[in-house]
Amino acid sequence: GTNTGPDGRVNGTYKDGAKVAVKFSYLEAGSILYAIRNKTEYSVPHNGTSIRVGYWQIEPTTPQNKRREGFSVSVKKDNVEYKSSFSVGTAEAVAKYLEFALDHIFSAIYSADKEFYKNAGKSDAQTDNVDNGGQVTEEL
Repeated sequence: GTNTGPDGRVNGTYKDGAKVAVKFSYLEAGSILYAIRNKTEYSVPHNGTSIRVGYWQIEPTTPQNKRREGFSVSVKKDNVEYKSSFSVGTAEAVAKYLEFALDHIFSAIYSADKEFYKNAGKSDAQTDNVDNGGQVTEEL
């Protein structure tokens, strides 16, 4: 299907179109989440790529029309730019996914930190014998 942006033009194709893959740090994901939750904008240059997520709304031009609102996203690298627009409902789904991803990232960081500090008091010889479960496999 296609998606119509705030200017009324078709801005994105999601079937058999070009694919765009963008990696975000957890800090960038948090900033995008903040922009969605607060209906504001997030924009950042990222390793030669410009990323922008922003809220938009269009007031009705006639009494029969309703106010339209949504989010736009653009990713630009060199002279190539991908633009699309999505509904507030889709933005909520994106926000939920980002929350889910951040929860998993923070759980992994916490587990790694916990393992690190658990082993911090052991000698190098002892920590060389720690298996994946965090248990010492040999006593010295």
